[in-house]
Amino acid sequence: GSGGGGGERAPKRLKASVPTSAAEWSQMQAAGRLAELSATVLKEYLRAEGLTLGGKKDDLVARVSGHIQERALQDLNAPPPLALTGPADGGEPGDGPASAAAERREDTDGQLYTFAEFIEFYGEGKPSEKAWAKAKPQ
Repeated sequence: GSGGGGGERAPKRLKASVPTSAAEWSQMQAAGRLAELSATVLKEYLRAEGLTLGGKKDDLVARVSGHIQERALQDLNAPPPLALTGPADGGEPGDGPASAAAERREDTDGQLYTFAEFIEFYGEGKPSEKAWAKAKPQ
């Protein structure tokens, strides 16, 4: 149908760049930025993953977000890539959270993860460090 809106128009803003890899989708999801994507882009993702396309944009965002989280959990059961076996920042062993390899913390979903798994989900750098800092130590 046609959307009859009020007089105020949203300020024009730059479109979010379209994620092209699973890692980019995960980063956008972790940053809470999926809603910046157009419904068309969200539907392309859902179509590619064989998921339902119907619903309002909020529904699409929730479905994409849920699928990314589900896939991240499945990935956690896979052996970690070799890159995660050393210090995360290339510094000395023992100088950062990556050295606490065996330590697990509870993320917002109530599951326990190692720091390497946080990096895998939130991406390298600040986002995973912030999430790790907020997570409950066990």
